[in-house]
Amino acid sequence: MSPKFIVLGGIAFFIVANIIGAVTGQLIHGPGGFLEPLYQAHQAMWRPELNQVPPDLAALAPLWVGMGLLNSLIVTTAYNVFAGALTGSPLANGLRFGAGASLIMVGLYCSYFGIFALPGTVWITWAIEGVFIYTLGGIALGYVARKFLSPVPPA
Repeated sequence: MSPKFIVLGGIAFFIVANIIGAVTGQLIHGPGGFLEPLYQAHQAMWRPELNQVPPDLAALAPLWVGMGLLNSLIVTTAYNVFAGALTGSPLANGLRFGAGASLIMVGLYCSYFGIFALPGTVWITWAIEGVFIYTLGGIALGYVARKFLSPVPPA
């Protein structure tokens, strides 16, 4: 396991996720966003800070950053575990890993849809957003891995 890769890859994944989140946040989640009416209709599901007027995003920022970093480190550790099985260019490896990780995330959302009383539109939108985050984040991991993980001999 390469600690340097875990840290730097985690930071790369976190940055990609937050760039995508900055764009999708405005289009999907923020005021006037695509899901805003559904979010308002299901206020009981959200943290109290999000139900304040205006929402207290500053109070949630440490939680969101902390959980985002933790998720990024977990995803990077998983990439590190499977790196030996990935052959090809960094772009192809990252794309394959990111697509595979996004499929696991979509499956998790499918199971949550059967538990939490949120409309399918919310789960589908979150899943599509997650596919972009994990796939593009996986590509970033592929490029970071090229610098920090030893080359895998051809099979």
